Amino acid sequence: MRFLKAYDIRGIVGKTITADNVEKIGHAVGSEARARNLTAIAIGRDGRLSGTELSRALARGIQKSGIHVVDVGMVATQCCTMPHMNCVNILE
Repeated sequence: MRFLKAYDIRGIVGKTITADNVEKIGHAVGSEARARNLTAIAIGRDGRLSGTELSRALARGIQKSGIHVVDVGMVATQCCTMPHMNCVNILE
């Protein structure tokens, strides 16, 4: 997948970034989480029009791995990228 970069994902929605590709990424992330004995992942999105469709696809992929998804909806980027925070514990 050519849209995967060292630290993020970049591309054009509908061309390189499709719901199918995002679901596959979600499955890979969920599989890694499961291998690390995690049970839940929090996901969020920004205000772009494609956000709802892509976050649903990501959630489907993660859930296929048996991981619970906590969808925090539209949030500022920092809410989902602060490694020192455990968003799942905050939301429970």
